[in-house]
Amino acid sequence: LVGTRVNRSGGRPSASNLASECKYISGYSAIMNSDSASDSHHNFRIGWVTGAGRGIGRAIAMELAARDFVVWLTDIDSAGIEATENAILRMGGSCFTRLCDVSVPSQVKDALDAIVAHSGRIDLLVNNAGIVHTDELLELPFETWRRVMSVNADGVFLTSQATARQMIEQSKNIELDRRGLIINIGSRGAEMGRPLRAAYGASKAVVKHLTMSLAVTFRSHAVAATLICPGEVLEGMIREIIEQEARLSGLDAIDVEKAALATIP
Repeated sequence: LVGTRVNRSGGRPSASNLASECKYISGYSAIMNSDSASDSHHNFRIGWVTGAGRGIGRAIAMELAARDFVVWLTDIDSAGIEATENAILRMGGSCFTRLCDVSVPSQVKDALDAIVAHSGRIDLLVNNAGIVHTDELLELPFETWRRVMSVNADGVFLTSQATARQMIEQSKNIELDRRGLIINIGSRGAEMGRPLRAAYGASKAVVKHLTMSLAVTFRSHAVAATLICPGEVLEGMIREIIEQEARLSGLDAIDVEKAALATIP
């Protein structure tokens, strides 16, 4: 039900390497190997990637587009998802973009409604959207704690609940005959304490438990749920974390990066 993936290819971990690792997760082949050859967009596989504006989210979206998914890209960063959209279109893929803050229930509902209204269903949800703040625990403002939890934990709950409800409903349609898959991007930070990432680690621990609950709750339906726990992927958000931790610790960013890489098995 839950799998932790690490960088298998050696060298510097990257978002593109992580995206290619998706083929190893539970339920992936059932979605990826389904028939999709027809002129109607209702016969293509439909995927939704949150936090698709950079890093891991962008890489996963591009991987799905390369596998003939129609990919819905959401983020709060309009420039970021536009860049992802352009990258997908350049490679001949198909995608749509929409601004969405996953911590806001009405925006999640509107995004899913738009996907279903246009594409007829949803086959795959990748919960990648997330934020992080590096703060000393004693100096961590409650407002910052709540914002991290609202995006990283509440956001996964809101999108997973709404999407699972839609997947279960569409699984009753014999003509569609589709399984649904929810992939949540967790973190190894859920398994270890970090002095500057208390809110982030706690939020990812919530995601881990929620994923297990999703998996056992919906196993009698045509919906699977799984978790990917990346290590330090040196792109996007992690790059910002390294710079923030370097400033707080007084160390050089290169030394912080080396320490991060040393934690990867």
